[in-house]
Amino acid sequence: MRGLALLAAGLTAMLVSSLALAADGDPLLSPRQVTDGPGNHLRPAWSPDGRQIAYQANQGGGGHAIWIVNRDGSGHRKLTDGTGDDRRPAWSPDGQFIAFDSARSGDRDIWIVPSAGGAPRRLTSASGDETFASWSPDGRQIAYYTYADGVMEVAVSDVSGTGTRTLTRGLASVEQKNCTFGCHAVSWNRDGSQIAYTSGDQRRVLVTNADGSGLHEAPNGQRIGTYHFPDWLADGSLIFISDERGEKPWTDVWRLTPAGELTRLFTRIDHGGPFAWSPDGHAVAFHSPRSGQFHIYVADLEGDGIGLLARYRSGLASASPEAVARPIALAAAIGSVVVAALAAGGVGLWWLRGRRRR
Repeated sequence: MRGLALLAAGLTAMLVSSLALAADGDPLLSPRQVTDGPGNHLRPAWSPDGRQIAYQANQGGGGHAIWIVNRDGSGHRKLTDGTGDDRRPAWSPDGQFIAFDSARSGDRDIWIVPSAGGAPRRLTSASGDETFASWSPDGRQIAYYTYADGVMEVAVSDVSGTGTRTLTRGLASVEQKNCTFGCHAVSWNRDGSQIAYTSGDQRRVLVTNADGSGLHEAPNGQRIGTYHFPDWLADGSLIFISDERGEKPWTDVWRLTPAGELTRLFTRIDHGGPFAWSPDGHAVAFHSPRSGQFHIYVADLEGDGIGLLARYRSGLASASPEAVARPIALAAAIGSVVVAALAAGGVGLWWLRGRRRR
């Protein structure tokens, strides 16, 4: 019994020490900076194989262009010339093309360019602005936000530019004082049957069938703050974040499983997002101004990625006294499991800390 007590005490001490290191920014938990150079580097998007990241950058001054970099930070290359202020890249499922929005035609429209390089092709041409392209899993359709006459909606077009349909009706409007700029691309589930997006008041994550039917609200864990940045993972789980604002903004990250189980992956972390999960869920990319200007960073998630984080979900990403007390008690009870939980939670703390939306 005395040996077990000593083991539990040792694990508890390890946990407290490691949480303190995480709170101070343990360099072993620090993400990798994968872009450099002047200007701001924003909106990372993973290639389908997880080996490359597309992003927007105004590296040469003026408008943004679309760039591509390897996951390890090598091989930077400029994909578009940026004459139309090209923003928000999105890879096709086969990795052959990248969609983005650009004002090169006057209004902001969706364009498509080969990921290997070449001339962009215009997809949309309606009056108003179309932004935040998102490919269907089969690569045959692209969803995006439309904005005209003070109203924002979600629309879908075939990749040929035909068959355009509007999925929402009065999603957001200036008159209602809603968010009328797409804060984050809509997200398709893995079989292309459903689309998730944020409500105009940003207080709900909405899910609809791809044809616009079956609209419903995704369950959430609390009824305060805002809910946004939905993203479907390969296992069919829907991830989104909630924000609450007091003396400072705080963020929780939630996971909704296909079976309807809602779990909190991180709690009361510093305000974060938008962020991009790697296709396998083992890494996250984000932009941050920590170097003095915005650059792209990648943080690896240990174990089996999001599945591990979901199992050890509550409080481990937070350095608050309340969150620290919970895993300390857990250490005394279940010992070795805490070490695995710590590995997941420590990484979660660092990569989401201290970032702003852009």
